[in-house]
Amino acid sequence: GSTSLGADHDLTLRIGFTLYGLLEDHPNCTRDDVVKAVPILRDAAQRRRRVFGPAHPETIRYERDLAKVTALLEGPDPWLTAAESRRRRQSWRRTWLRWEQ
Repeated sequence: GSTSLGADHDLTLRIGFTLYGLLEDHPNCTRDDVVKAVPILRDAAQRRRRVFGPAHPETIRYERDLAKVTALLEGPDPWLTAAESRRRRQSWRRTWLRWEQ
């Protein structure tokens, strides 16, 4: 017969949270990708807490990683490429030089 894992099964929760690792390691990951992933990560962390308890090592890890993602989104934009960051600094410098004249 067929076996259904269900939304609260350990494997299902691991698959849902694997998204964090994939985004963290992907070179083309954008801020929008992370924003879209947060509800999935939050749901997996909440389910893990409910099913396995707050002291479970995986619950602790999921909640820590979710906190990292949330803090990342609240901070400066780490997705700026070096070229974009350089372009913005140069643009700011040109503007500043015009003000100095």
